[in-house]
Amino acid sequence: MLVYVQIEKGVTLNTVTDASVAMFDAGITPVTCLPGTPMAREALQRCDAILYIAADQAENEASVFPSENLPVYDWPDLPERSPTEAKYPEQVEGFIKKIMGMYRVHLRKNEDYSPANIMGAGEIGIVTRLWDKMARLMNLSGFDVEVKSTSYREPKEPKHESIEDNAIDLANYAVIFQLYREGTWAK
Repeated sequence: MLVYVQIEKGVTLNTVTDASVAMFDAGITPVTCLPGTPMAREALQRCDAILYIAADQAENEASVFPSENLPVYDWPDLPERSPTEAKYPEQVEGFIKKIMGMYRVHLRKNEDYSPANIMGAGEIGIVTRLWDKMARLMNLSGFDVEVKSTSYREPKEPKHESIEDNAIDLANYAVIFQLYREGTWAK
């Protein structure tokens, strides 16, 4: 678990040391940088929570980072690791490595394309690319896929699960598939 640590001026070295030891004992990796910098914004995007350490505990403000949608904790409270992180550390480590690897592939491949490869065909093009990859994966996995006919109609408004949730699930299952094949799922 990565936690962004915001330390206010006036915090004693003993307090920082105590917080560091407590985070180490809890399996938390602290991340800290100068607030408001590009590096801090990037760090916040990769963290699971924010820990705010103030010199005067009465000054702690949970609203310091209102736009990050991350839980904010005031020292000495610490976020708890999820049960999955505690029970399946290899799986969690592998998942994070895959996501970061996917991010790096995206950066490399995006250099060869322009936004036009996605913008040109929009959602229809993306769904077609997903179908291409799914059909190939099913074929390589031993499924005989037969398409009788397809047609296009106007998109439907989802009733229970958003299209965004579906896309997240697809990405997650792609990572889970890789971890399962490597033998790190459920470990």
